Amino acid sequence: MKPFVSIIIPFTRVDDGLKECLERCAELDFRDFEIILLPDRKPGEDFPGARVFETGEIFPSAKRNIGIRESKGDILAFIDSDACPESDWLSKAVPFFSEGVAAAVGGPNLTKLSDSLLERAGGEVLSCFAGSGLLAARFGKGNFSCLEDLPACNLLVRKSDLEENGLLFDERLLTAEDSKLCFELKALGKRLVFSPEVVVRHHRRRLFGPHLRQYWNYGRDKGFLLRECFSTGKAYYLLPSAIVLYTAGGLALSALEGSLRPFFGATMSFYLLAAAFSGLAKNWRHSPLLFAGIVLTHYTYGIAFLCGLLSNKQHGMAFND
Repeated sequence: MKPFVSIIIPFTRVDDGLKECLERCAELDFRDFEIILLPDRKPGEDFPGARVFETGEIFPSAKRNIGIRESKGDILAFIDSDACPESDWLSKAVPFFSEGVAAAVGGPNLTKLSDSLLERAGGEVLSCFAGSGLLAARFGKGNFSCLEDLPACNLLVRKSDLEENGLLFDERLLTAEDSKLCFELKALGKRLVFSPEVVVRHHRRRLFGPHLRQYWNYGRDKGFLLRECFSTGKAYYLLPSAIVLYTAGGLALSALEGSLRPFFGATMSFYLLAAAFSGLAKNWRHSPLLFAGIVLTHYTYGIAFLCGLLSNKQHGMAFND
């Protein structure tokens, strides 16, 4: 007997992205599911077959928790309102939960084909190795070797694993609440599975302003979170900050000691050339955008991570989008 799945979609208001998401959900080849919609305010239109819960203006993490409490499913499938599942999304993911193989399953969130040039370029920045390193498979096709967490835009979780261990999303976090939940599952000895066949198509933020604001939020909240639960397996999240610190330290030391300038110049040139060649390999037509996007994403995320790491504020409560 197939498990029943609750698809949980948090959002602010009804827009074309949500409608497209629901259209794609209606085309899923897996039929044993319900849809739970979590808007700020009750929509002025009906969504047949979906259950709607007005949440007020709260973080997505708190919306997802309402969805968890109201769900009827054995498996909880989280997706963003600006993402669209492939038709076999559930049928590819659900078998991993059989016989306790996995507590959580995810896969890549590929860029929507309908996105604009600057939005697609943002996706290309993330899906090339120089842009996201070991996490690049989250945004393209390939295996994901660095499995500490899975993003909530494409995340399925066994409900009983949450209930038995009293786990929910951290409602104090604007972002990184999915990472924290995954860290907690792994700490309990639960297995996370990333499958390149469990696919959603996700709208990207446009280069450069919206994309960089998003990655500032990601870096800041991830820095705050890892201050509480760092382990060596999560060290790759530090790499953009290492680039920031190396650049700042290298500039300062080179100003004080001229003999260091050639070495610092060579290493920075290598980094910039790697970013440039990665952009060329991904899409030569967009390569100037990708080069700038890769470098600015690294420095934005890296500085924000340090801000979150060093923040003296109470957890994520003071963080606003």
